Amino acid sequence: MGIQILEPNTCIRGCCSSPSIPLHLPPSSYTLLSPIARGAESVVFEGTLDGMKVAVKKPILSTSEDINKFHKELQLLCYQIVINTPQCDVKQIEGLTAKALQYLHNLGIVHRDVKPANILLDKNLSPHLTHFGLAEYKNDFTRVSIENWKSSGKPTGGFHKKNMVGTLIYMAPEVLKKDLHTEKSDVYSFRVSINELLTGVVPYTDLRAEAQQQTIGRASRRSD
Repeated sequence: MGIQILEPNTCIRGCCSSPSIPLHLPPSSYTLLSPIARGAESVVFEGTLDGMKVAVKKPILSTSEDINKFHKELQLLCYQIVINTPQCDVKQIEGLTAKALQYLHNLGIVHRDVKPANILLDKNLSPHLTHFGLAEYKNDFTRVSIENWKSSGKPTGGFHKKNMVGTLIYMAPEVLKKDLHTEKSDVYSFRVSINELLTGVVPYTDLRAEAQQQTIGRASRRSD
């Protein structure tokens, strides 16, 4: 039995909708089992959905800002990014993931946390770019600058906490220098991810976190 899509197919707020992705499911259709991964913003459980084995992401919603971020992620998930292929090798994984990233960028969305853990492979080894918890519409944050933030009287630490996000070893040099994320930042993170896939090694992981930041920054200045 397939998953039934109810009408109107919207979230509880009514701000997210999709003609093909079910946004509310009857409790009898799914089961949560044991947790398999934990992060700062969510817990991932093993589960079943209509008899299929699935991973279920349960967000941690402690504040109204967390709820707003969850609904933004839900809106982004309503875009269907599906690129089918029967078999995948490294080149195909690279090419299809690049197409998914390009699709996001064409929609004006910056992912901000591209890394291998957010590129999932299905049973055919087809890649799926996932986890949009840190993704932002470009227009929402390009209007923000450290100068505007300062002029509002807010401490700059809040600016960096809100905008310097992602995973350190995949962060682009400009983000480490506290500039805003752009599509180019995503491309940098994507290339580091593909390098890891090809070599089994992540650059600079033999260094401590502070030394990683300094080394990436120096490499960026040499390439400018």
